[in-house]
This record gives sequence, C-alpha cells and structure tokens, in this order.
Amino acid sequence: VLPNIFTPNNDDVNDVFKPQVRGIVKLEAWVYNRYGILMHSWDKVNGTWDGYTTSGIECRAGEYFVVVEATGFDGKTYKLKTSLTLIK
Repeated sequence: VLPNIFTPNNDDVNDVFKPQVRGIVKLEAWVYNRYGILMHSWDKVNGTWDGYTTSGIECRAGEYFVVVEATGFDGKTYKLKTSLTLIK
C-alpha cells in the first residue's frame, strides 16, 4: 500500500512517506517531482522519504510521484505508481 499524503513537519505524526509492506523481500522506490526530476530513492524494504532530496535539500510542499518495484517472498513482482502530496 502506498500512502498518498504526508506531512514532514516534525510533529511525530505522518512525518515520513513509507510504503506499507507485508511479505516483501526486495523493494526499490523512486520519488519524482512534477517535472520528472528524481528527488529521492532507496533500495531497502524499510526505506522512507523524509521530504528532503538525496542531497539534503528540503522539498517544497506539492505533488510528487512515486514508483515502487518490489519482489515478494513467493517471487511475485510488483510495480506500483502513485501521486503523493507533501504538505508543510
């Protein structure tokens, strides 16, 4: 499951974007801005996005797009895409 909104405002509620996974052994995720520029990525099942680029620059509030590719314990592959709203 891919959440579609998060609020990285340090109130300890919904501060990171994290796919909700069960039965997954491998996961890769990419976050793009509306212009198709890669903002952040990770390659571990428990990876998250905190609203900063991989260079440590804080991202603006707005719409982003997430692509997730995963492999389950049974070998089945998944490819999910969603839009994501970052609210400050």
